[in-house]
Amino acid sequence: MNAAKSIVFWVHLTLGVGAGLVILILSLSGMLLGYERQMIAWIDGGPTVVPTPGAARLSLDALLERAAIDRADVASLALRSDPSVPVIVRFPDPRRRPVMLNPFTGAGIDPPANTPARRTFAWIRQWHLFLGSPEGPLRTAAGAVSGAAMLALVLLVPLGIYLWWPSTWTKASLGATVMFRRGLTGRARDFNWHTTAGVWSALPLFLVALTAVFLSYQWPGVWLDRVLGAPAPASAPKPVVGMPFVKEAAASPSTLFASAERLRPAWQTMTMTLATARGPSVQVAIAEGNTFRPDLRTTVVLDPVSAAPVRVTTYSSLSLSRRLLAWVRNSHTGEAFGVAGQTVATAASAGGVLLAWTGLALAWRRFSRWRARRRA
Repeated sequence: MNAAKSIVFWVHLTLGVGAGLVILILSLSGMLLGYERQMIAWIDGGPTVVPTPGAARLSLDALLERAAIDRADVASLALRSDPSVPVIVRFPDPRRRPVMLNPFTGAGIDPPANTPARRTFAWIRQWHLFLGSPEGPLRTAAGAVSGAAMLALVLLVPLGIYLWWPSTWTKASLGATVMFRRGLTGRARDFNWHTTAGVWSALPLFLVALTAVFLSYQWPGVWLDRVLGAPAPASAPKPVVGMPFVKEAAASPSTLFASAERLRPAWQTMTMTLATARGPSVQVAIAEGNTFRPDLRTTVVLDPVSAAPVRVTTYSSLSLSRRLLAWVRNSHTGEAFGVAGQTVATAASAGGVLLAWTGLALAWRRFSRWRARRRA
């Protein structure tokens, strides 16, 4: 091993030993969370509506009237184009629970129960995000440790590829390091599994780790904005001092919905945040197609009285850095690319489990040999 590879090896080994256990926990929990939405829906189902044949959806105004909800008490409305999905009504008071309504009758629908499946996935998610830490300073520290481990993984992947890179490309050398081989035991097995898992999962695992770093820290996003010269985000309109907000003059939810629907008739989900004294404009978040893709999302600001569009923010209108950052959250889980993306992200997490386990095993074997030599 030449001097450069020797230095890289020890850096790789030090980072791997220091962050290996945390990477193992995060990769294992990420793998188990890979199909969380689908698994919960398969096990528990969800609150759905079975409409009467020929029935038409109520307008939002009629829906609130049927449910005996005053429009002035509504903070936001969330609805889907799928008629079998209830409409969710949220209120300004955070202590008041959201209400789910049948879009055809206005009748209330019981929210999803806290089933064993939901509790199990919530527990796994707590380990994935906070290493199982409870609320308080310990959780904050655990989040910082998780972020540092993912930052180490971002460095470990290219360093590992550098160490693996063959000096001569032959069928024999590649076969020994890119294919799982039977009959191996001990260090030879761990090394074969480590290199093979690393080669096949390198790119998706690197992207999963990189997006995790952006989710864990603010500085990568700030740095990206500075490098790409992103303009400062537009501030929300401020209420005029001395001019009270007149709720009676506000456009009805049905009128606001119709205005937003004209802009995006192919909408799949729509969340409408109504005007208040603190936020005197109506904001509507609209998603089309795969609702996890940021390039299919639009944010519309409506005048609360006339319901006319005041500002329309599309993916293409964002700066380059904002467009890149918009992909981070759902690229981390793979959901931005559908089930295929989830499968790749889950497989990458499985590769991370194998890499962390075999890497720690190899480090322990090296330490055991060193200790044996010292004793001798």
